[in-house]
Amino acid sequence: MANQAQQSFDPMNPDHLLPLLARYAADKKTLTAKVAEIAPTAEALDRLATPREGSRKITETAKLLQVRPKDLFDFMQRKRWIYRRPGMDRWIAYQSRIQAGELEHKLTNIEQSDGSTSTMETVLVTPAGRVKLARLLAEAEGE
Repeated sequence: MANQAQQSFDPMNPDHLLPLLARYAADKKTLTAKVAEIAPTAEALDRLATPREGSRKITETAKLLQVRPKDLFDFMQRKRWIYRRPGMDRWIAYQSRIQAGELEHKLTNIEQSDGSTSTMETVLVTPAGRVKLARLLAEAEGE
């Protein structure tokens, strides 16, 4: 029966084309509305991921993502983005996140009052990391 319907379809017959065109128009209208709905979110994510902005500290990233810094640190720790070595205060990025291009470490040499130099390590969130965190946070809000 399906073959008969396909065989009897006449593209020049308005009775056959009108339902198809009506369905196409409805689908296009729905998709256009959806694009308009998600466009601001897409633009915001693009702004967060713009390479010229470079990597940011986690506290700065929290401000960009409009979450409390403590909440972002906790979230990143739970999701295995960062951790602390036993007995250390500094956060460390998981190697998998560094390799994925989502986090990086910045090394800063600090001259001490006694003339010695120490190195401080800071975790930075890359533009790609900010986008991924924004998506993960949005998903977490929906749960």
